[in-house]
Amino acid sequence: MKPPTEAAQKRPAAPDFELLFSRLRSFIIEDREVEKCRDILRKTDVLQRLSPEQCLEWSRLAQMVGEMEAACRTLEELNRRHPVFESGWREHIELLALLGKGAEAAAVRARAQDAMPGFGQHDAQPVHTGDGGGIFSSSTSPLQP
Repeated sequence: MKPPTEAAQKRPAAPDFELLFSRLRSFIIEDREVEKCRDILRKTDVLQRLSPEQCLEWSRLAQMVGEMEAACRTLEELNRRHPVFESGWREHIELLALLGKGAEAAAVRARAQDAMPGFGQHDAQPVHTGDGGGIFSSSTSPLQP
């Protein structure tokens, strides 16, 4: 076996966030140190170091503690950094629709379609906007043109 190169020895190991995610999940479910969890989930500097799947989890955890702005910011950053990660676009659009932000959901959908031509063309699920506009029909859903 060859010894590691000098460059490999100097390069820091990629951080493993699984312990952090595990603790956050546990504390949130057990309703312990929720304010501390909120403080952590509001941090945006960590997002650059997370995988797309971890960004989705970060957003979901933020939603669980009522940090909807942090959840939206996380999904916005995810969409910006990984524009062909379809699940990120879908969760962002759905969250905005659930928050009653139908116009923002439609704008995000348009950006998703720019990044991924054909995005949402086969979606038939109506989505409730929550903004008093009722339910999007399949032709006006934020996921479908």
